[in-house]
Amino acid sequence: MWNMNYDRRSRKIVKVLFLTLSIVILSLSLFYFYLNTVSFSNNYKTCFKRFLKTQTEDCLSDQEEFLKNSVDSFHFSKDSISSGYISVKLSDGNYFHYIESSRFNKFSFITIFLIILVLFLVGIHFVIVRLLNSNERSKVLVAMSREAAHQMGTPLSSIMGWLELLREFGLNSDTKMVYDGLREDLRRLDIVANRFSKIGVIPNFEYCDLKIIIESVVKYLKERSSKSSGIVFNIGVPSINLFGNFTLLSWAFENILKNSVQELSSKNYEGKISVRVTQKNGFITIDFIDNGSGLTDKKRVFESGYTTKKRGWGLGLVLAKRVFEEIHKGKIFVKETSSSGTTIRVVLPES
Repeated sequence: MWNMNYDRRSRKIVKVLFLTLSIVILSLSLFYFYLNTVSFSNNYKTCFKRFLKTQTEDCLSDQEEFLKNSVDSFHFSKDSISSGYISVKLSDGNYFHYIESSRFNKFSFITIFLIILVLFLVGIHFVIVRLLNSNERSKVLVAMSREAAHQMGTPLSSIMGWLELLREFGLNSDTKMVYDGLREDLRRLDIVANRFSKIGVIPNFEYCDLKIIIESVVKYLKERSSKSSGIVFNIGVPSINLFGNFTLLSWAFENILKNSVQELSSKNYEGKISVRVTQKNGFITIDFIDNGSGLTDKKRVFESGYTTKKRGWGLGLVLAKRVFEEIHKGKIFVKETSSSGTTIRVVLPES
């Protein structure tokens, strides 16, 4: 609760700082523009408009009496006219540089720069506020995931205790098969709870055998998913030591393979899934290849909520992307997709 209140206070502080800074800069730009804008009589302004339009001395001669009474000195030449520089010394000792003069034009860019700076700060303000809001939502999801994992732990432990008590009472050949199946499913649920508990927590890294990780995932999909029947798995994974988190890597690989299994299960031909691994220049490249009908929109497959399944959540590849890229500093992308199949490539550093 304290963290959420802290985020709210941070967001308010950022809003106040940016709003104050924007007001100050806008005020300075308006003040500067006011200082460089002099209000003259209509007669005086008409003279200079005509002067700029005709660039002749006729305008000055027509307004000779007015200029004598209004200014102390007025210097110009053909060179000054061609260069666009006009300077007038007023009777109160101040100088006026007409808006079309080069000197005034140079200073006018400061006002434009200040206005652009204000707009830039406003844009940065909205970006930071959105990031803070996203960070708060992320913390809520992390808290919910960890709470769900915690709540799952209690009944899982209780069921495991009942199974052990059942085993002590004695098992025959039929009940032994049921017992083993329940125990394996409980073990799997415990792994799922463990995965959710690791969300938002810096995981522990250790050297894992990539072959063991992928083969265990394939074994689970074959045994626990009826959709995998009729699908041929071609797993050519050598024994490679990979520095990472075993639980999270298994979860990510499972999400990739599960998508392929679900895609191929609806086809009326023999589905094939291949896993190929290459090792080069300190990186491990893993290709997951299936002979499905391809992806309809490969640019959106890693977007949260995007799914082509009726009961899908659109989170599998999103979680895989986070595991590979944010946690293990690797990369996942769709290498190629067509009507004859899809290849998803994962690139991970060896250490």
